[in-house]
Amino acid sequence: MECTGQEALEEHDTMRSFVAADLDDVFKANVTKASYDKPTPIQKWAIPIIMRGRDLMACAQTGSGKTVAFLLPVLTQMRRAGITGSAFSENQEPRAIVVGPTRELVALIHHEAHKFAYNTKIRSLLSTAVSRHDIRAMMLTLSLEHQEVRSNKMINSQ
Repeated sequence: MECTGQEALEEHDTMRSFVAADLDDVFKANVTKASYDKPTPIQKWAIPIIMRGRDLMACAQTGSGKTVAFLLPVLTQMRRAGITGSAFSENQEPRAIVVGPTRELVALIHHEAHKFAYNTKIRSLLSTAVSRHDIRAMMLTLSLEHQEVRSNKMINSQ
């Protein structure tokens, strides 16, 4: 493993166990239910990096745990930001978008997101054959919403 960049993660900063990780408790419980004992090398490095809000580019073999490595931090950050879902809300909008190269991979990611979001109101939606225009529109919505959240935090902290 190699970690580069400003304030790069060191070996002693990596995640030793899911229980000790900086993850939301409900996701730690779901990890236990899924019989995950010890993080894989990609999870050990990627989860702390993503939890720190850093960008990540990683390569690892199929079956190495990459999906869980990005899903758990994303789901945790959604819960900590107060994002919840409700079937009763008039306005249902995406809060995170995951784009995959194949339908099979997208289906796997959806299944894992559903599994790890158990006991939360966060829901995963599987959509295939989405156009680039649709993805751009969703990303713009997310970007504008993120900017609004940032602005509100700045106003509230002053």
